[in-house]
Amino acid sequence: YVPGGKSYRAELYQKAGAHWPWTEDSSAVSIPVAFENMYAYGLEAEYWLNPGMVNSLEELKEKDERLADFRSFQQGEVYNNNRRLTPDGQGNDFFESGMVNPHRVLADLTYILHPELLPGHDLYYYQKLD
Repeated sequence: YVPGGKSYRAELYQKAGAHWPWTEDSSAVSIPVAFENMYAYGLEAEYWLNPGMVNSLEELKEKDERLADFRSFQQGEVYNNNRRLTPDGQGNDFFESGMVNPHRVLADLTYILHPELLPGHDLYYYQKLD
């Protein structure tokens, strides 16, 4: 699933300067995407945002080793929105406060994609996966 072209997350990606391949989609909710379509796009994408419930590149590869073929994976440009979890890992502040703090989400996304625009920014919701 990916955010639909008219969702708030797709709008934040675009405002941060990302190319969102589903911009033309008219959905404001998440939409299903076939693995084959995602794979074709992922092979060339410079960045990968929100890869799911993983904390490392190794965990991501364990889910499906084909994901390691992605350009972003090979270049270490994979970022997840799970920097602020509860101690037990069950709660994610991105989903709790991100919608009411879009400026923080946008700052993180802008820094990831264009770090020169926000020198010294510390990621708030996102973390780079190693």
